[in-house]
Amino acid sequence: MRGWCPIHDRVVDAPGAACPDCGTTLVPLAKDQHPPGPIVIVREEHPADEVAPSKAPEPVPRDPHQEPEDSPAPAEVGPAIIATAAALIVVGAFFLGAVVMRGRSPAPAATPKARGDYSVGIKRTGAGVVLRLDSFSQRGRDVVLHVSVPPQPGVDIGSITSAVVIPLTANGEPVGRFTLDLRTTTTGFIAAGRALNDARTPVTGIEIMTITQHVGGGVDVPLDLSGVWPASTGSAPRAKRVDVGEAAGDGRRFRLTGLVGWADRLEARFDVSGERQGWVYDERYAIIVAQDPPVDGTLFPDASGSTVRQVAFFGIKRSGGPALIRIAVEDLTIAGRWRWLFT
Repeated sequence: MRGWCPIHDRVVDAPGAACPDCGTTLVPLAKDQHPPGPIVIVREEHPADEVAPSKAPEPVPRDPHQEPEDSPAPAEVGPAIIATAAALIVVGAFFLGAVVMRGRSPAPAATPKARGDYSVGIKRTGAGVVLRLDSFSQRGRDVVLHVSVPPQPGVDIGSITSAVVIPLTANGEPVGRFTLDLRTTTTGFIAAGRALNDARTPVTGIEIMTITQHVGGGVDVPLDLSGVWPASTGSAPRAKRVDVGEAAGDGRRFRLTGLVGWADRLEARFDVSGERQGWVYDERYAIIVAQDPPVDGTLFPDASGSTVRQVAFFGIKRSGGPALIRIAVEDLTIAGRWRWLFT
């Protein structure tokens, strides 16, 4: 039978009802009944030359009287551990940043810029024109001038287009010449723009060299070309005295005093009256003969800025008929050299 031996505390199979080892009466086991206490599995020995078949290990039932083993307690993270981890992260980030930045050029430092604001309100007169500088501002290389222009003959505030200025530093030293665009106002103009090469240079004075205004006028002077044009090739130049005058709309008068005909050109001489010192006009000359297209003239350089204009016309057709010289005036530049010192 199959029973439990209380002496050996194990289950055994015996042909009788007693334990074959000690003779103790076996406790019979009912079907699916387990004795109290731990269960011992008796493995049968196999002969040395016999290999036991592969068999999955049998689960060992837990002893109902055995206390359950305690599970390991979870690890606790305290404030000290958290602080240590944060410190390690910060230090690691620092060294990582040092490695990344190594080899890079440092960002250039911002260039200090000079700046200044001056309320002036002082008048200056140049080339017969009065200007009053109301205020001046500097921001680095850029300047802004507020200028008032009192009403005066020959100056049209709405036609002023540009100004040439010279910034001044300590002791009135000039630091260059710059052209500024203008925005006209009801009483004058505002000149603004770049007027320095170095943003660190403080400006302590300003000189307005010139102001330019658009004129858009002119005059036509009639011609009598008989006796001087056309001239024969290889012959001596043909000249004659002339006295024809016309008034321009800007207060000046152009008087044609002579013509000279050459084989390749015609020259004309003008005397100009009514000009003001320091006022320079941008003049264009053209000759028109009969119905031919206008031929532009070339002003002799040695006559520039004087009261005499000597002009040569090349490429005139040899046709006859009425002729005239058209003098167009585009711009007027007034060189007044208005100067203000702030300190």
